[in-house]
Amino acid sequence: VKNVIDSYQNKCLGKKTLVFNINIEHSKEVCNEFVMAGYDAQYLDSTFNIDERLSVLQWFEDTSNAILCNVDILTTGFDEPSIESIIVNRSTTSLPLWLQMTGRGGRLYPGKVFFTIIDLGDNLDTHGRWEEKRDWREEFDLKENLGVAPIKDCPDCGFMNNSTTKE
Repeated sequence: VKNVIDSYQNKCLGKKTLVFNINIEHSKEVCNEFVMAGYDAQYLDSTFNIDERLSVLQWFEDTSNAILCNVDILTTGFDEPSIESIIVNRSTTSLPLWLQMTGRGGRLYPGKVFFTIIDLGDNLDTHGRWEEKRDWREEFDLKENLGVAPIKDCPDCGFMNNSTTKE
């Protein structure tokens, strides 16, 4: 937890920052440390009802130096272009998740010419830089049958269905 505070102070001080943590307890602990250090920080997780979520997200939008700690809730579908710093305070084996988390800072915003990524989970060594060009065919081993979804035949009626269908 101390590393998160130190990293923020050294690289992102005063910037709107989004922090991705391991779990709810961890996120609360990290948020509490930010608050005890005198920073304007809140956290958000899946236990919040819709009104609580909207309130926290409005605070984050309106607060220029806000620090928002979260757990797997602001990875996809979240768009706050004023984010200046991303702290990934966890590791992941998922390239798409790494790109989703770090990509939250990549939105265009007036006056923003760059954003900072702090990787405290050693994800850079596993997945590479956020902005690097990728050969998606190679990344996902897409060499054959591109565009054709796998199917299976129903043993009773012979109907062809998506291979993930259980019945």
